[in-house]
Amino acid sequence: MSKLRRRAVLAAMASGLAGGTFLTTTGSPAPRPRGGRAVPGDVPVPAPAPEPAPAPTPAVTEAKRRGLPGHGWKLTDPGIRASSDKRLDITGYASSTSVNLGERLEFHVSMAARGRYQIDIFRMGHYGAEEAGWLGASPVLDGVRQTVPSPRAGSGSITCEWPSVWALTVPRDWMSGNYLGVLTTEDGWRSYVPFVVRDDERRAELCVVAPTTTYQAYNLWPKDMRKGKSLYYGYALKATTEGATPTRQLDYTVRAVEVSFDRPYANAGRPSNIDLDWTFGAWAEESGYDVVYATSQDLHEGRIDPSRYAALVFAGHDEYWSREMRQRATDAVAAGTSLVFLSANNVYWHVRLPEVGDGRTGRLLTCYKGRSDEGGELGERTGLWRSAPGPEDPEQRLLGVQFNGILARPVPLVVQGADHWFWAGTEVQEGDRIEGVVGAEADGVSPDVAHSHGTQTLLAASPYTTTSGVERTQHTSLIEAPSGAIIFAAGSLIWSRFLGAEGDDRIRRATGNLLDRVLARRRAPLT
Repeated sequence: MSKLRRRAVLAAMASGLAGGTFLTTTGSPAPRPRGGRAVPGDVPVPAPAPEPAPAPTPAVTEAKRRGLPGHGWKLTDPGIRASSDKRLDITGYASSTSVNLGERLEFHVSMAARGRYQIDIFRMGHYGAEEAGWLGASPVLDGVRQTVPSPRAGSGSITCEWPSVWALTVPRDWMSGNYLGVLTTEDGWRSYVPFVVRDDERRAELCVVAPTTTYQAYNLWPKDMRKGKSLYYGYALKATTEGATPTRQLDYTVRAVEVSFDRPYANAGRPSNIDLDWTFGAWAEESGYDVVYATSQDLHEGRIDPSRYAALVFAGHDEYWSREMRQRATDAVAAGTSLVFLSANNVYWHVRLPEVGDGRTGRLLTCYKGRSDEGGELGERTGLWRSAPGPEDPEQRLLGVQFNGILARPVPLVVQGADHWFWAGTEVQEGDRIEGVVGAEADGVSPDVAHSHGTQTLLAASPYTTTSGVERTQHTSLIEAPSGAIIFAAGSLIWSRFLGAEGDDRIRRATGNLLDRVLARRRAPLT
């Protein structure tokens, strides 16, 4: 019996998994109440009896809801090799960026050659050194090579039409979170299929929105020096020196203007900067915040009801926004729900998410940037939010700051407003420098653009030099709106990394102060 088959049998015995019906191991029978600040790793405690006390509801164990801490997901595991787009060892995508409890998610997978593989399901979060909780596995599956389509003429989009190989029906007692389908072949090749599990019916303190539109905008799959395209680059034949034989190189002029979610993420399937979202999720759960998760498409489609949460949190690089996304965020502030942006270069490109040919939504992302956008009606043409041919509605009106440069190298965050409640307990003084916090990309206040909300406080003013040698200043901004909402913009793309184990206690404390103030202003009742 192969190792994969043995694992499948054991998983089926422990988890009740058969075909597309997916059940997880139950672990310890100790009950845990739904909602509240249930911190992973705590000793589970019984839920208090309701008053008056009807027949008790069956308890949901923490282990069953969260998954059992376990290894077997990392690309650095012994005997594991990361899949490459040049070989397409094993690669796949999911039928949706998110799935609600009780809903079905399909996996579409291709292998370089016939062979066997398995899909393990992990939840990313606060699981100590393991960083993820294992929920179970598919049966052992037979892999075949699927066709890699050519870019579509005109748009450059690459849309796969691979058959579904396995379907996951998400149990209703799982926890919302960032999840991974981990594809591993019998001979050790591995790649990822990321997705989010929602819990649309439950109120929570915070709703964390994964920037899936930005993930896809940067996705160059297949990164094979031939077909791959993103909203940034394609491959073109170019000669490096006069008379040299042309070779295929990345070229901005042959980029796509539409990209499809019906394709894998490049190489081993890990989207650009997804670690920002994973790090925040682990820190928030460790800190005891009650969190649910969603994606850009959920905000766009209206599946997020901001009134259920004290804040919408955008922990990662969230650059590509549709008009629907921005309007719903603006409406949320007016109704008293806070917005917390823990990165930079947010709400930068205006995009559309049109229907695809079979009527599905959220599977195609359109952004022409500087090119002619004849398909876009007036006001819906894609481009920079702040200028034509986009809507000419600068992102600073929503955020209080806006993108102002790519850093040549990380620089210290220079503290401003040290007596503000945001910095309480950090022991920082005015002008203190927190090393390395401002990195990759930065935001700052543009003096000729007003924001649309209440009183603004700048909590950092950090000089830096752009990659082109221009001197700029980064700002961390906090706006207190008349509705009671807070709009926070960290102004550094890598802020969330400083919440992790190798981060900085001052950033962790300040971010906690922010979220605690948000909750104190408008704490959502829990069910």
